[in-house]
Amino acid sequence: MSQPLHVHRRVVVRQKIRASKAQVSEIVSDVESYFSFQPFVTKMVQDAANPRLYKITEHIPTPICQWKFSNSFDITFDPVEDHNGRGMDMLATLNHLSFLFSKLNSSVRVMESEESGVVEVVEILDAQILFLLAPFIVSLLREAHEVLLQRLAESVEGST
Repeated sequence: MSQPLHVHRRVVVRQKIRASKAQVSEIVSDVESYFSFQPFVTKMVQDAANPRLYKITEHIPTPICQWKFSNSFDITFDPVEDHNGRGMDMLATLNHLSFLFSKLNSSVRVMESEESGVVEVVEILDAQILFLLAPFIVSLLREAHEVLLQRLAESVEGST
């Protein structure tokens, strides 16, 4: 359900990685490994009753000055393999910041690329965002997930 002060924004980030699909898919399908590359995440706690549910804490830079604020949210991870590749679907519930984000969904897929020995990781983030902060929030989402995929590539390519 859309809220009147929220706009839909989609962020798509891509990263080519010189590695096998199986090697990259293994990391992308492991929640803790994958999110260890996210620059703002400081803590992940798996729910004891639901192993697909995590509480994530992050420190996010603000648009004013140089201070950061702490934010926690719940996120459910579902491993998938479909026509788009192998990866995860994620649904975030932003309890304390629901007025900023009424919805945040993400899908990550690892696919073969045209280049031999190279795969492409594609992450699509869909968010319902408070319109006043949409440019700032979109830039944060893009930055965080571009850095995540760059770090993933560096880690995988450095280990081969």
